[in-house]
Amino acid sequence: MSTGPAETVTTAIRSALGDDVQVTVQEFSSGALAITIRRGERTAMIDARSPSEWAVSVEPSESEAFTGHDHTASSLAEVVDIVRREWSPR
Repeated sequence: MSTGPAETVTTAIRSALGDDVQVTVQEFSSGALAITIRRGERTAMIDARSPSEWAVSVEPSESEAFTGHDHTASSLAEVVDIVRREWSPR
């Protein structure tokens, strides 16, 4: 049995960020994905239109929830790097 996009994305995110993250993936008939990653009180929201079109917002406020994403990327790996960097202690 092959894995679908949701399972592939979840596995990749947990591999990169750790098994303690909660990952929710919603798949749409168009192939687009809506992904939410949570670790404790931290949240990242990711949308993917294709394998090379990704957008992510890390810790979006309620007032920014529908204003578009903070970052764009060309791969899941790049999106995960953005989340990791934003979640790192400063």
